[in-house]
Amino acid sequence: MRRYEDAIKDFDLAIEIDSEYDFALAQRGYIYHLMERYEDAIKDFDRAIEIDSEYDFALARRGYTYRLMGRYEDAIKDFNRAIEIDSNYTWAIAQRGYTYRLMRRYEDAIKGASQFCKRIGRSPLYSRVNLANKVGLYISATIRENE
Repeated sequence: MRRYEDAIKDFDLAIEIDSEYDFALAQRGYIYHLMERYEDAIKDFDRAIEIDSEYDFALARRGYTYRLMGRYEDAIKDFNRAIEIDSNYTWAIAQRGYTYRLMRRYEDAIKGASQFCKRIGRSPLYSRVNLANKVGLYISATIRENE
């Protein structure tokens, strides 16, 4: 059951009590994101990041929201920053790779897929071949096994 409006009310109350509550802002932003209210989501993520510039969840979710808005460069910046904060943030690594794919930056997408596979214990070659098959870069997939 999706009770987004109830969740928004709860987070509104938490933010009313403590306007610096970055967790509540980021979570409300995520709910707005799920409701496809992307501008509202961005505002909340911006505020959460303003409070805590190292808040990797808010950065990554803002990046995801930017991607859905077609703002790929902004998305990449946010994913990169989230990964810089937590180099093991596999969700952000995967989302960055998918964003590169949407941008048709296939070499970057392959590098990202390899990084993701290393983090989850899969062969980087597997990720390259899998992604390359999707984008038609068969040679690139087999050349760079040990990046």
